[in-house]
Amino acid sequence: MTTSIGTKNERMRYRERSKYYTNKSVRKKIDKILELNATYCANLGTGTPLDLGSKEAVEKKWVEMAQGIFDLDPEYYVTVMKNTDGNILKHVALREA
Repeated sequence: MTTSIGTKNERMRYRERSKYYTNKSVRKKIDKILELNATYCANLGTGTPLDLGSKEAVEKKWVEMAQGIFDLDPEYYVTVMKNTDGNILKHVALREA
C-alpha cells in the first residue's frame, strides 16, 4: 500500500513556495550539497582523501551541510531532514555543547 503526502493541490503549493523547484541557481547549489554528502557516505572506510574517517564525522559534516540547504531554501530543508535520523542531530548538538 502506498500513501501519498498531501493532496495534489497541497503538493503543487509546496512546489510553488520552494525555491528548489522555482530557482535554477538554488537547485544547483542544493544538488551540489546533496552530491557531496553522498560522496562522503560512499567514501567512508576507503582511506581516500574523501574519507572523513568515521560515521560520526560524516554525520557531523551532513548537519553542517544541511544548514547550507536551510539557508538556501527552508521549505526544501524540511523535506530533506525528514529522511535524516533525529538522533544524528541530537548527538552532534551534544558533542558541540
